[in-house]
Amino acid sequence: MCIRDSVSGSINHLQGTGTGNVHIDVINSAFLPASWKGTTRELEIRFVDSSNDEYDNNGNWFETPADSTDDLNNNQYPDDGEPNYNRLDPAEALTRITTGWYLVDVTTSQEEILVPLQEYMMLPQSQLPQIGLAMNEPDIASRWQPFGIYRLPSNELGLEILYDNHWLIEPDGIESGWNQGTSVTVEIAQAINGYRDGDAFDLKTGVSGQSVSYDGLPSVTTDFNIVLMNDNSPYDMHFAYDDQGNAGLTEEDRIIILRELEDGTLYPTWEITFSGNIAAVTDDYKFRFKRPFTSDDVFHFTIQGPEVHEEDAIESIDDVKVVPNPYYAAASWEFRGSAAAASSQVGRGDRRIAFINVPQNATIRIYTVRGDLVHILKHDGGVSDRIFWDLRSKDQIEIAYGVYVFHVSVPFSDKTFTGKFAVIK
Repeated sequence: MCIRDSVSGSINHLQGTGTGNVHIDVINSAFLPASWKGTTRELEIRFVDSSNDEYDNNGNWFETPADSTDDLNNNQYPDDGEPNYNRLDPAEALTRITTGWYLVDVTTSQEEILVPLQEYMMLPQSQLPQIGLAMNEPDIASRWQPFGIYRLPSNELGLEILYDNHWLIEPDGIESGWNQGTSVTVEIAQAINGYRDGDAFDLKTGVSGQSVSYDGLPSVTTDFNIVLMNDNSPYDMHFAYDDQGNAGLTEEDRIIILRELEDGTLYPTWEITFSGNIAAVTDDYKFRFKRPFTSDDVFHFTIQGPEVHEEDAIESIDDVKVVPNPYYAAASWEFRGSAAAASSQVGRGDRRIAFINVPQNATIRIYTVRGDLVHILKHDGGVSDRIFWDLRSKDQIEIAYGVYVFHVSVPFSDKTFTGKFAVIK
């Protein structure tokens, strides 16, 4: 091959706590911008989610007090110029669902959006109200089972992007556990009327903490603490404590994790219980979650722009061949059946040959043995080293049986190559 272009190095999850993966391949370098030729481009994939995508994803825009100030014309509907999402809605602000992505060129200080926000391709907007309402139901895993990997069609840049996204926020049994291998079983479940929040946190035993008053449970000093472990942390989290024995943390107790929104309202997320002698434990338990990509997540990768290696191309020009050669009218590798019928060539299939090992940007001229020009083929600059020909002349007339001469040239050298092939009845 005389063209080299690829995703260079690894795809770096630059920031964020989404637990999925992104895979990127260059499918056709011909669609990469011409300005990228011979350069290395720094690109980033960024996301939006239900907390910042400016949609009322769960269909309850006017159900919270803050909406009365958002509804400027008092029609109880998000019109143009009014916020149509609500950061005070816990179903959207805490349970953050991936709703879109976009691609940015960050090679220079002047960022350029290469692929604008793709919302409907990530998750159809028509599904969001249903998903938004169901996302916090305890049986969500059985009610909604999205694809684990979402394959995007090749876009105008010739790239293929695969999102292996963890759509559901759920406890990660592999990444969670005691730091020192304590044997006491810890169970976590969605709290009653709770919201699935994916932020990581730790339970620290043997240290002093302070619960908050919530749903009839008093604020008390505790012999444990809950600490947020996301970016820009750790710091203490709000929690309620159902102390059954009034003697410190025991097997009968419950801890309810609470999250606070901008207006100071506390909402329940997870409930923690124990099986075993938790009172004797002096260890930290880390709670980790599988969670979708959010606006906090950024994936960074580099692409080596298409580059023609002229020396390789000049050398490879001698390797151009025709397959099959000779070509028989009923070659076994051609399409038959419905494909042939669709092309109105029932019984013989699509007629074509392939020129292989063709250098990038090469031109192939096909002549009769008498020197009459039959057709001109050009390499499109892509990654493939093949050019297919349907055995029709430049005037779209099927060629006759016989021997033909082909002449290969490249724009950056005087070297050429000449070969022959035969079409046999």
